[in-house]
Amino acid sequence: MLIDDTPVSLRLERLRPGIGRQLFAGPQPVAVPAWPGTVLRQLPLRLLDTLLDGLALAGVVPACAQAIRPRQLAHLAGRLCAEAALYALTGRYHSVGRQPDGAPCWPAGVLGSITHDVHGALALLAYRSDYRWLGIDVEPLLDEASCEAVRHACLTPRERRWLAAARRPAAEATLRFSAKEAYYKAVHPVLGGPMGFLDVELAPLEPGRQTFRVEPAANPVARDCLPVLEGRFVEESGRVVAVIAV
Repeated sequence: MLIDDTPVSLRLERLRPGIGRQLFAGPQPVAVPAWPGTVLRQLPLRLLDTLLDGLALAGVVPACAQAIRPRQLAHLAGRLCAEAALYALTGRYHSVGRQPDGAPCWPAGVLGSITHDVHGALALLAYRSDYRWLGIDVEPLLDEASCEAVRHACLTPRERRWLAAARRPAAEATLRFSAKEAYYKAVHPVLGGPMGFLDVELAPLEPGRQTFRVEPAANPVARDCLPVLEGRFVEESGRVVAVIAV
């Protein structure tokens, strides 16, 4: 069977001429901090769904052919953001492949990270010569039940104590979860191997600063192999975006 490796943005352009000019023409939904040498693209799912109204997506996103439409839109939006960022970075169209573990497969010399939630997708890219660690994650603010689940499953004992003293526990729990996701996306392509939420922890957050620091937890194995990385975050419109670019 032949595999069509044509960039999905070009395939969509054949189906909906002119769509490429509309996808990224509007303002950025979230004001994510910029790093020199990186390219960020964002795409709201509502806009994409409107532009693709009436179009079956199974043939456009074969990897999600059996999924419900919102899941297909999220996957498609992530790939479109990645391709748009690749074009801005390299000046060429590239398709974004998929590795066996589901992670994106980037062109040689390029480092990238994709994320999406129920509202939209984001992709952050850079050249490997400029950055070693690159990860981005977006999460909707956790409700009370989800906050409790994250507290038990994803936070170390020290983090739970810090969270108990937080002025806005749900927002801080969301950030800690999102920052760990961004950390995993940054570290896994370089180090490989399994890594759990309890292998790292965020240092206490400084009030008024939109920065975080992810450190190996009090675990000899984690401390020997996992780096300390700093990142930045933004909370806006009921969402948290965490970024690591080092």
